[in-house]
Amino acid sequence: MDICDSTEKTTRRVNHICAGLRRAIHGDNSNELLLVKHTGDGHLVVYDSVAPLAGVAQRLLAYQTEEGESLDFDIRVTLDAGPTEPTLELKDRIGLAINRASRIEKVQIGDLVEKGKKADQLKARNRCIVSHELKSQLSRRIQRRCIYLGQFHIKGFGDQTHSVYQYNVRS
Repeated sequence: MDICDSTEKTTRRVNHICAGLRRAIHGDNSNELLLVKHTGDGHLVVYDSVAPLAGVAQRLLAYQTEEGESLDFDIRVTLDAGPTEPTLELKDRIGLAINRASRIEKVQIGDLVEKGKKADQLKARNRCIVSHELKSQLSRRIQRRCIYLGQFHIKGFGDQTHSVYQYNVRS
């Protein structure tokens, strides 16, 4: 989860926004929470399963809806699924899903290979961007559908393209 345009805000404002976002991250499934890491302009959150992800995305975007105008912030939520493992220090986690999620959120229109229905909205604000790997798991667990955005080259992942979706948590 990333606070958009955080460099235009003071550290105090970002920390205040992050405190509210941390409260939104914790929910009924906090026993499955493996890691919450403050990244300076957002949080990296790792769960033991994909089950709590939709609820977390809903809480984060609900908080933005409630407080975004008064606190002047937009967020970008990016979800991916896959194995992770603790680092030697056990204070962090690594894995393909973490690396890919951080790249998917930074995909820009110029990297577009094949247009989807909402490609012009890819620079996500107050939206939830989902990888193909997670899309099928969310579709099985939750009745809401993901909107196909297109095939994109993701920096650091070779010449292959990746399907990217938007998960509409509000519908």
